[in-house]
Amino acid sequence: MLADFINGGYYERRLRRAARLYHAKRVALVDALSSSFGSDIRIFGKAAGLHAFVQFKRLPEHGALPLIERARQYGVGVYSATRYFATPPKYAAFLIGFGATPTDHIAEGVRRLALAYQETMREIGSPARSEGA
Repeated sequence: MLADFINGGYYERRLRRAARLYHAKRVALVDALSSSFGSDIRIFGKAAGLHAFVQFKRLPEHGALPLIERARQYGVGVYSATRYFATPPKYAAFLIGFGATPTDHIAEGVRRLALAYQETMREIGSPARSEGA
C-alpha cells in the first residue's frame, strides 16, 4: 500500500501541495510581521521551515517573558529563542510557529502580537514605535 502511494506519485504530489501551502503561510507571516513591526524586528530564515525566528530590536531580553505572557492572553503563542544563542542576547528573540495556523488567521495573530508588544513595551518602560509605523 505504501509502495503504491509512493510509486503512483501520490506522495510527491502531497509534498508539493504541502510545500505550496506552507510557503503561502510563511509569506503571510513575514508580510504581516514586516507591516506591523517594520524595522523594529529582524526575521531570520525567511525562506524555510514552519517557524519564524524573530528578534525584536527594541525589546530588551528581560521583556521576553512579559511579552510571551501578554501574547498568550491574546491567544497568540510565541516562544523564547534565548536558548539558541551562545550568550544571552541583548534583545528578545522568539520562535513563532505557523504550520498549524490557517493562512487567513495569521494577520490577526500578528495584529494581536503587536498589541501585546505595545503593552509590554509600556509596562517595562521602553519606548515603542507607534502602531503600524
